[in-house]
Amino acid sequence: MEVPNVPPAGPPKRRLFKGTLKPLSTRPTGKSYTLAPASISEVVIKDAAGRPATRCPSTAISSTAVPQPFVDPAVLQRRPPSS
Repeated sequence: MEVPNVPPAGPPKRRLFKGTLKPLSTRPTGKSYTLAPASISEVVIKDAAGRPATRCPSTAISSTAVPQPFVDPAVLQRRPPSS
């Protein structure tokens, strides 16, 4: 039984490189490329007063309010014609 499309065995086409391996490239372990990573013993305390205050519009929510279907007020103002 023959196996189709099998290349003939022979010397490899690429030249083998013999020598010492280079060390692995180190990737930065910090989360930022511009700031040095903080040490384990370093503690940073930030004051909330230093941040600018942002005012968010508040929404009043009532737990006693019952949801009502939308009714067009124009329909309520029309009166049926009297007979």
